[in-house]
Amino acid sequence: MADLLLSALVSTVVGNLNTSALQEFGVAWGLGAELDKLKSTMSTIQSVLQDAEEKQWNSKAITDWLRKLKDVAYHADNVLDEFATEALMRKVEREKVESSKDVKVAGRIIHMSFNWNSPRAISLNEDLCKVRSLRTYLGTSYRNASLPFFLKQKYLRVLEFGFWVEEVPRSINNLKHLRYLDMSRSYIQVLPRSTTCLLNLQTLKLDHCEYLCELPKGMKHMKSLMHLGITGCDSLTRMPEGIGQLTCLQSLSLFIVGKGKGYQVSELKGLNLRNRLTIKELDNVRNSVEAKNANLIGKQNLHSLSLVWQSDNKSHVPDHVEDVLDGLQPHSNLKVLSIDGYHGSKIPAWIQDSVLCDLVEISLICWERCEHLPTLGKLPFLKVLNITGWHAVKYIGNEFHGDGAISFPSLKEFRLKKMRDLEEWGTMTGGESFPCLSTLDITHCPKLVEIPIIPSITNLTMRSNNAMLIRSVMNPTSLSSLVIEDMDHELTVLPDGLLQNHKMLKMLEISKMPNLMSLTNQLDNLSALKEFRLQNCDKIERLIFTTEFRHKELQQILLIV
Repeated sequence: MADLLLSALVSTVVGNLNTSALQEFGVAWGLGAELDKLKSTMSTIQSVLQDAEEKQWNSKAITDWLRKLKDVAYHADNVLDEFATEALMRKVEREKVESSKDVKVAGRIIHMSFNWNSPRAISLNEDLCKVRSLRTYLGTSYRNASLPFFLKQKYLRVLEFGFWVEEVPRSINNLKHLRYLDMSRSYIQVLPRSTTCLLNLQTLKLDHCEYLCELPKGMKHMKSLMHLGITGCDSLTRMPEGIGQLTCLQSLSLFIVGKGKGYQVSELKGLNLRNRLTIKELDNVRNSVEAKNANLIGKQNLHSLSLVWQSDNKSHVPDHVEDVLDGLQPHSNLKVLSIDGYHGSKIPAWIQDSVLCDLVEISLICWERCEHLPTLGKLPFLKVLNITGWHAVKYIGNEFHGDGAISFPSLKEFRLKKMRDLEEWGTMTGGESFPCLSTLDITHCPKLVEIPIIPSITNLTMRSNNAMLIRSVMNPTSLSSLVIEDMDHELTVLPDGLLQNHKMLKMLEISKMPNLMSLTNQLDNLSALKEFRLQNCDKIERLIFTTEFRHKELQQILLIV
């Protein structure tokens, strides 16, 4: 009966409360009274359950109460597991077991945590190999030989291993009680289908398994799964069929859109996802109806969204691509948005009209057919902006800033890269722009010859641009960091007085200017300079430091010419 199982569970909780390690931990952290109170409460519940067992109650209300009580008991047991794990780790750290000593097992081992690579790592000796009571193993391992030991722990709930592990045995399905499995950064290429038999598994972490190319079929049956981490699994090409049936799923770091039923973006519709989500292969979304079926607008707990098109065929642009992006509008709670590889020429209204007013970071990458940037200056909380690969844009003006009194009021970092045809960048007419901007990076903008004056800039980077743009370095006088790289292969000297007003400059890097011959008189006024890097400037003749400059206490000088 269910109440018999519950009574056994409560007995386990009471037993865990009496462990010496947990008691020591409670006293050390001032939680002794709370643990005593919890012990008293659980003992009372245990008495009530014993009475229920004797009277064989069949009332529906009592049955429901027992079910809820079981959930609470499981939660209490998990919390105590965490406390006990921490207590054990602290106890082991105090005792500092030396690597040359074998561990003698006295009674059950419930939690194990250590690093096999540590010089103090204990050996998996004959005594330890007999253990069958593990509930938790946390650690790193380079030994495939240790896997059979863990796979025999039929009560195991938490298992973390990875790094040098190359293959997961089919017998992993023996771990019926497993709730948390972390194989991040391992060398596995596939997961055995038997993994899908772990029906109590709530968390599966496979992050940065760069060789993982396939997830097992039948994952749709893992109904308890709440967290699936596959960030950095770059070899993964498709999702398992029917992932939308995992209705408990709360975090899914990556979804790869397929064409067939069970693989389409509509699988996301009923999932209440949180935190971050990247959707790749959006080329496979056929129309706006499919896009809207993803129900991104209804996912109010999603805080970071990345939308990626993969197609490199720029000559063929599907007619529906603009409708698809329009249908992928996220909830207004979104904080971070990245869109990569969009081939449409029209900016969707939900971006153009600043509907996502809570955004703090935006990256818009390779929108090669759009001729104007969207109006982003009205976003009140935007702090980081990356614009890359908008090759059709020739002018940045009022349409970018909007019609407010202050444009980009909170922006701190702005990166403008690979703008092939950009010729002019103007500030907002009749208003203030970029009052908080501190970091500006201009890279691969070969036709841009001037940037607006932005007094707040402290970190400026210029890479692979028109040589004329170097003169804009004179304008901001509060710079603390300046990088000039690969600006003009024909330039032999820097413009006169380029650095004379930068008395607050602490870091200067000049690199990849092969014909630059001299820096004479450029460094004399840099009284605050602490770090100077000169790299790959092959024809530089010599550095002439004045007496005043030579006595400055530079912390680092790197000269690679």
